[in-house]
Amino acid sequence: MEIINIDRILSKETLMNLNNEIAEYVGYAAFKVSYGKIFIGEINKTQTNNASFKIITIICAYYGIHYTELTSGIREEPIVTYRQIAHYLLRKYTGLDLKAIAKTTNLKNHATVINSIKQIGKKLTDPMFVNEIDDIEQQIIKIIE
Repeated sequence: MEIINIDRILSKETLMNLNNEIAEYVGYAAFKVSYGKIFIGEINKTQTNNASFKIITIICAYYGIHYTELTSGIREEPIVTYRQIAHYLLRKYTGLDLKAIAKTTNLKNHATVINSIKQIGKKLTDPMFVNEIDDIEQQIIKIIE
């Protein structure tokens, strides 16, 4: 059996579209494409009702990306920055511990969350970035009040 890395065959846009189509088909449950098979995980029934899901959804809508992109392992800008913003705002508005935030965004451990929060702290010196965060926070405040 030959293993083909589809990242090298399909364009980034095509991969994103495929990812979104799969997500819509499986109801946004956690999934992973591996060796030509799609593995669908169980979605927590309360996930769609809790604040962390809503916060991530707001961030995704603000930046025009799909939920699965933000919670995937994509390590490219700007997705990395959006995920860092999610970690920062989840910490600020949910009271979740670092491990829970890591789990919410499909990370293996909490060290990345710590780094994300530090990185966003550094970027808060940029007025344009602060405006983006303020816009997102205003939307978050509306849903958690």
